[in-house]
Amino acid sequence: MTYRHKSKPGVTCTVLDASDGCVIYQYMHDGLVVTNKAWVDDFLDEWEV
Repeated sequence: MTYRHKSKPGVTCTVLDASDGCVIYQYMHDGLVVTNKAWVDDFLDEWEV
């Protein structure tokens, strides 16, 4: 599923995995693919469907 960043127009991420209360996701930053892990609540504070 693709999510949009709430404060950065045009920035999207793709969720790779969600388990144990964590989300692993990827997004593009300065031309590089970044993989990040966050708690679900923290992820939803920054990203929206």
